[in-house]
Amino acid sequence: SLTSPTLNGGISKFTMLYTKMFTDTKLGVTITITDVATGAKYTKVLSVELPKDEKYQVYTLEWVLDTPITGDFTIEIVNDCPSANTSSNKDRITVLDISWIA
Repeated sequence: SLTSPTLNGGISKFTMLYTKMFTDTKLGVTITITDVATGAKYTKVLSVELPKDEKYQVYTLEWVLDTPITGDFTIEIVNDCPSANTSSNKDRITVLDISWIA
């Protein structure tokens, strides 16, 4: 998982650019944005299955929060390992960029 430090200025829309660089076919992450002031958590699950030989295609996830956060917040991205494979280096997603607007 990746967790940001406390970010400020609020968030109403989250955008993530991602790709697949290996032959993994199932990709899945859970993104959680937490309002530091209230403790409210907003969650988005990304789950996709892509062809084995498809690599380096850039995809965009755009998520408009139901309730915008006006103050401090954190972002956590967790690999869900959708194939449930117990060996290492499976279900790898490459996050190219994340951005947000208040």
